[in-house]
Amino acid sequence: MSKKEDLDHALHNEKVFNHLLINKDFTDWIVTTAFYSALHFADSKIFPINYNNGKGIKFQIENMESYAISILNTSGKDKHKCRLNLVQKYLNPIYVEFSWLFSACKSARYNDYKFPQPGITCQTAADHLATIKNYCTK
Repeated sequence: MSKKEDLDHALHNEKVFNHLLINKDFTDWIVTTAFYSALHFADSKIFPINYNNGKGIKFQIENMESYAISILNTSGKDKHKCRLNLVQKYLNPIYVEFSWLFSACKSARYNDYKFPQPGITCQTAADHLATIKNYCTK
């Protein structure tokens, strides 16, 4: 995706997040849409990046998909963990919030869709997404 496409996708996911947040009935999807919105905000801030392969070859990587293929030699599931590392490296001030959303989303999708304190979880997701959006769009 391009920077503009990432921002558009982030804003689209944020609209879904805000729609779901109104009644807080689907905490798993609230957390998931917050994470995917944050993911696209982060990608829009990180990419393009200049990459040096350590052998004197420098090139620009336009998006996460290109990074996964060029650097990781994969297009599969390693992308989320790789993105977490990129956020830590390039967007460290929002790493804690991004990491929380990543973990909560992963838990909601693969472990249990029920959260013990849905109200607190929804508010935390909203706060973290706002912090990430603010940092990535300034």
